[in-house]
Amino acid sequence: MRICAWSKSSSDTSASSRPPDTPTSPRRVPLRVLFRTHPRVLFDALFEAVRRTLLAFANDPKHLGATPAITAVLHTWTRELVFHPHVYAIVSAGGWRDHEQRWIPSSGRYLFPVKAMAKVFRGTMREFILHAVERGAVCLEPADEARIRRALFETRWVVYAKPPFGGVHDVFAYLGRYTHRVGISNARLLAYDRRTVTFATKFGRCVELESVEFLARFLRHTLPTGFHKIRHFGLAASSHVRLGTLARARDALATRAVAPTPVERLPRCDTEILLALTGIDLRACAHCGACALRATPVDEPEATSTTRIDSS
Repeated sequence: MRICAWSKSSSDTSASSRPPDTPTSPRRVPLRVLFRTHPRVLFDALFEAVRRTLLAFANDPKHLGATPAITAVLHTWTRELVFHPHVYAIVSAGGWRDHEQRWIPSSGRYLFPVKAMAKVFRGTMREFILHAVERGAVCLEPADEARIRRALFETRWVVYAKPPFGGVHDVFAYLGRYTHRVGISNARLLAYDRRTVTFATKFGRCVELESVEFLARFLRHTLPTGFHKIRHFGLAASSHVRLGTLARARDALATRAVAPTPVERLPRCDTEILLALTGIDLRACAHCGACALRATPVDEPEATSTTRIDSS
């Protein structure tokens, strides 16, 4: 299950021109400025709101009544390098019920109701931001504070969830591309004429920006020093690892009759790791795209047997 939470304004005209699974960029919402000026506080609040929302639904007996394993990753950019903070979360299809010492699988149709999660997430996020303003962690002018409070009630926070298409390994491979990347790779840079920068986005389109604007967009995605963009909750949290809860859940799953999932071969060398993370193949020619020559060991020819002639 993948969950993507972001803020969306009903007055944003750019939302209708994007696919439904593409995060939008509400430029008229002052919350976006709040994330830029207080990134550590707001990013922490975003993670905590995701954690509380998912665990609240997971611990509810009406939905699961167990503790799932959750891995969450912060992502801040779009293909156009627009500042767009959101969190991707991978949630196990079931959880560990400690008092019964057994694994509780999900119903199979869906894990949690998305619309209900959106309402809980919105209330939790609003509570965190207002509390940060009251305790002075977020400093605002009186006029700005009134706009922020109004935006917290007017902004619709979207929670988007769907099951994986290709299986668990495809989901982690997809999410892994975000954990070790910056806002843009060198392969997407198309042209630079000392005044403007042109780079590719998607669907064959490209964007041309003034050099200063390009650098400004790129630097907006620099995280605070020491900030952890990958976090683990529920069964995947370090406390459950130390207490052995995660190990017991794994043992319980191992006893279930589950068909083994084929595991892809892991990258072995630097060239294969770079290809898996960035899509850049160093073995291919940069001009024609043809695969370069690779050294392949040649089997030694078998020794031919000779027949000795008895001359006696």
